[in-house]
Amino acid sequence: MTEDLSPVLSRLEALGEKVTPAAELKLARFRDLLAESNAKYSLVSAGDGGRVVARHFVECAGFLRWLPEASLAVLDFGTGGGLPGIVVAALRTEARVLLLESRARKQVFLRHAVRTLELPNAAVAGRIDEASRAHSPPFDRVLVRGVGPISDVVPEVSAHLAPGGLLVMSKGARAMDEIVAAERLGTLRSMEWLEQRIDSLTTKDVGLIGCPTLVFRRRIDSR
Repeated sequence: MTEDLSPVLSRLEALGEKVTPAAELKLARFRDLLAESNAKYSLVSAGDGGRVVARHFVECAGFLRWLPEASLAVLDFGTGGGLPGIVVAALRTEARVLLLESRARKQVFLRHAVRTLELPNAAVAGRIDEASRAHSPPFDRVLVRGVGPISDVVPEVSAHLAPGGLLVMSKGARAMDEIVAAERLGTLRSMEWLEQRIDSLTTKDVGLIGCPTLVFRRRIDSR
């Protein structure tokens, strides 16, 4: 049975987002592509196969809070199956979104998805230096969804983030422990911590879990 889009549409409405019919169609097609290709490419965990919308799309929608409708350069670092980057590209058509994924098999799926969904504002690369000029750094926003500890991710992405740009990270239950470890190692010196926000997401048994989102801004005077 095809999963209904209503959970993400309700979340977007709560965020004050106006979803065009064209964007809604792209979300529906992306949901279908993920369902069709998950067994081959391992895009989401097997247990999440029937709740791509309720779990993943809903979480991805939360990134839009920090993405105004403007011509921003956005990096989705370690995008995996295109979450959140493809959702963002579908809903923020003025943004230029680079889907960065090191695994070649997932790159095949991502390029297929970008073509199928007709997303001219999205590009796929295995390394940042492979990106076209239109999608190359510095980036105004870097989005990270569950990719490694903060102390490892920040040094990798901070050099590609424009001064004053935002790093938005969706993390698990140990988010604060990761921040403490990163501060101890000194990896957050180039960043200013702006916000921690916790949203509720559905679980496999339709319960709710807290999903922390951390927002950092690269210091203007950082190098």
